[in-house]
Amino acid sequence: MQKIKRTKLLLAILLGLVLGSVCGIVFAIFIPSHSPLYASTLEIAKPFGLVFINLLKMIVVLVIIFTLISGVANISPFVWLNGLSPWLFLRRAFEPFLVAFITRSSGATLPISMNIAERKMGINKGIYSFTLPLGATINMDAIYLRVCCPLTKGREVDIWL
Repeated sequence: MQKIKRTKLLLAILLGLVLGSVCGIVFAIFIPSHSPLYASTLEIAKPFGLVFINLLKMIVVLVIIFTLISGVANISPFVWLNGLSPWLFLRRAFEPFLVAFITRSSGATLPISMNIAERKMGINKGIYSFTLPLGATINMDAIYLRVCCPLTKGREVDIWL
């Protein structure tokens, strides 16, 4: 019963978004901006637009918060396995994270990640020179390759996905 109510609500929201988009396009094409109908329509629609923007802001904030929580939760066990504080790890790995966020490119982040792995993390070159390029090359979520393998320093670790 709860699932049916939720599905109906989602369909109503989707229908509202589609109808609102269609109405907005029709009004933009056929009603001139100097028309009184345009002004009255704008006054009627403005509160709904503000509500939509505020809800969108709330969703974006929640997505950012839960992404950060997920990232810390995924990294923490492997960092603690090697006796490092997660905050110390994040502070040391900030530069590659920042470059990855700005460029959205594994290839651009790779040299910086390799430099940080050697200079700040103290990881053996034989380990990070294999795991970091492999993670960047296969273009997948390589957080386990980038964090687990170098931080375990060759120890066997089971990872359940």
